[in-house]
Amino acid sequence: MVHASKDLKAGEEVTFAYFDPLCGLSKRKEMSVNWGIHCKCKRCRFGGEVFSKQEIREIEIGLERGMDVGGVVFKLEEQMKRMKVRGKEKGYLRASFWEAYSEAYRSERAMKRWGRRIPTMEAVVDSISDVVGGDHRLLKMMVEELKKNGGGVVEREKVFKMARDVFGKVVKKQAMKTLLELCIGD
Repeated sequence: MVHASKDLKAGEEVTFAYFDPLCGLSKRKEMSVNWGIHCKCKRCRFGGEVFSKQEIREIEIGLERGMDVGGVVFKLEEQMKRMKVRGKEKGYLRASFWEAYSEAYRSERAMKRWGRRIPTMEAVVDSISDVVGGDHRLLKMMVEELKKNGGGVVEREKVFKMARDVFGKVVKKQAMKTLLELCIGD
C-alpha cells in the first residue's frame, strides 16, 4: 500500500522513492545503476549538477575520511550560501548529507563547537521534510529535541504534523498517545 506523505494539489507531480530518500547522491546513483533505473527527478538532476562541483566533492570526501561532522555541516551550509542555493535545492543537499546533520545534532561535542554556526535542527528538518516528505528518522530527531529542550504548542504541533505525514492521515489512537508521551516525557 502506498500513501502520499502530504496533501496533493490537482496536477501536482507524484513521485515514488525507490531508495532511501535520505541517502547521498553517490549511493542513489550506485543503486540506480544496479537496478537499471535512470532517475530524472528534480533532486537527482540538481544533485548531478551540484555534486560535480569541486567544493561539494571535497565536503563529501572530508566526510568519508572522518572529518568532524559539525565541520562538514558548517562547510556545506557556507558553500550553499556562496552558491546561492535556496528553497527546495537546499533541502535536497541537506537530505543528501542527512547522516552528517543527524550525527552533528546528536553529538554534544559537535554542538558545543559548532552549534551557533550551523542552522537549527528544526530548520534542517523542515527543509528536508519539504523535499522528501515525512520520515521516521526526522520524526525521531524532532521528538528527541522536544524531550531534551521542551517545547511549546508550535513545536509539538510540528511533531504531530510530521507523525501524520509518516504514519498517514489517520494515526491510531494508541500511536498518537505514545507519541504524546514521548514528547512530554515520562
